[in-house]
Amino acid sequence: MTLQHFKEVDANKNTDSSIIIRCPFDSCNTRIIMLSDKLLSNKLNIQNSPDMVQISDNTDSKANEFFKINDVWDFDNIGVSRPSDDIKQPIIEENNKVLNIKIERLLICSECDKGPIGFAGLEEDDTDVKNLKYFLSCNSVLYDIK
Repeated sequence: MTLQHFKEVDANKNTDSSIIIRCPFDSCNTRIIMLSDKLLSNKLNIQNSPDMVQISDNTDSKANEFFKINDVWDFDNIGVSRPSDDIKQPIIEENNKVLNIKIERLLICSECDKGPIGFAGLEEDDTDVKNLKYFLSCNSVLYDIK
């Protein structure tokens, strides 16, 4: 298993091979989700995001990059925290439009319960948890290059 940080992954070069996103903690490394073209096309730069686990000294702009996942069932393994009202709200731009996401929960590894590695929230005034959108921090996970 060759684990790399996000800034080391050349997604364009590796789209033909499988890249598995894994939990960043040494004692775990559980498979979280497969890196796909669809996932790469849903990468967003999010300002004012909650603090996430950072697995490298990353001071570049990629620290605010997140993968947007619309369905929890796209994950292989993911856990969520209890609902919380005291999490700062992010500024998310997608397709030149600002999304108003109210963060409901933080994402954690379902195996080791460590994190946060992302967050989940609802758009606008939606209150149906079935409509949660998930945002996985690109720099809070490791990439297993096959």
